[in-house]
Amino acid sequence: MLPANCLRRIKLTMHNEKKSKFLRTIKNFGPGMVTGAADDDPSGVATYTIAGALYGYKFLWTSWLTWPLMACVQMMCADIALASEKSLTEAIIQKYSRSLAAPVIFALFTANILNVAADLSAMADALAILTGHPSLLYLVLTGIIVTASIILFTYRTIARTLTWLTFFLLAYVFTAMKVETNWEQLIKGSFYFRPPESSAEWSMIVALLGTTISPYLFFWQSSQELEELRTNKNFDYANVKRLRKWDILLGTFISNLIMYFIIWTAAGSLHASGIFNIENSAQAARALEPLLGHASLVVYTIGILGVGMLAIPTLVGSSSLAVADLFRWQSGLNKKWNEAQAFYSTLCLGMCIAIILNLFQFNPIKALFYSAVVNGLLSPVLIVLCLLVSRDSNIMKNRPLGKPTALLASLTALVMLCSAVGMFLF
Repeated sequence: MLPANCLRRIKLTMHNEKKSKFLRTIKNFGPGMVTGAADDDPSGVATYTIAGALYGYKFLWTSWLTWPLMACVQMMCADIALASEKSLTEAIIQKYSRSLAAPVIFALFTANILNVAADLSAMADALAILTGHPSLLYLVLTGIIVTASIILFTYRTIARTLTWLTFFLLAYVFTAMKVETNWEQLIKGSFYFRPPESSAEWSMIVALLGTTISPYLFFWQSSQELEELRTNKNFDYANVKRLRKWDILLGTFISNLIMYFIIWTAAGSLHASGIFNIENSAQAARALEPLLGHASLVVYTIGILGVGMLAIPTLVGSSSLAVADLFRWQSGLNKKWNEAQAFYSTLCLGMCIAIILNLFQFNPIKALFYSAVVNGLLSPVLIVLCLLVSRDSNIMKNRPLGKPTALLASLTALVMLCSAVGMFLF
């Protein structure tokens, strides 16, 4: 028999190895979590709130539909970056041409700026609700703080901060728990698919899909994977791909679960009380106060601030990285200003446009709608382009995308295309 002290050492060694393996696994989580959580930005919160306020529990089922669709597309984008060691923009250019990529990137940049403008407006209004000060002050301050953070801090610092910000999404779970729920309608809305009956309902479906399965998430996912590759000296493709699959599944599940809770909250409080006309997330927060109490107002508003700080770097970062790749500029969140001036200038330009839009009686809800429609129309096209790239063995270095993921991504493109057609025909 082994001495007692030897047994203790063996047990301690095994415990430390298990702990080390667990910590390494957790450390590799991040890109999928951040990308999934960034999907629930203030504009997304507004879209889900409007869906619940207008139609009650009717569209709860969309959250279960969009989870696998969103997850497979994000996996495809991650796999393109991991296998090809190129950004999504670079891979599309290699497969097709710069002239084909240019209009896609321009549409992405335009939609993202509208989204950032709407998000800044929502965050400024949220801070104004909490403090009583004018929202204009917070609008400019928020824009400056987010831009400065992206420029001054390294990718690791930004990624770590964004990962922690995902916990703000729990605010919407707590809010839903206080709603007086019609359980029969909730179960029916969750599992009974009812096709849209009007052009307005088709538009809502397109907005929900365009908000949830957004092109900027495709580019951000691939950009984060590249940043991880550049900072990871011991890169193991098979291991990273396995971890990323679970990372993305968890991140997209949380994103769609929060979507479910937001629609639930709006349906059980606003719709049930006859409040149908909600123009932004801050207005929704004010409307919730007399129904659910001041604590719910505070929690809901803090949620807007947290997810806004998470989403805006994702929005401006993804479009700026895509533009930089299009023009072959030096780029990357680990670069200093003097190493990537054109990239950071594009980022600053995008943020300035978003701030200026808010100064000229900008209507966030219209921007949100147009942005969601652009995303809804652009996403199926971009998914098809990515599918063809991901099945190209030359670009993917003999590691093409698996057939099950490719089939599900094809279904995603088809669903989004049919929804867009339905919006114009019905």
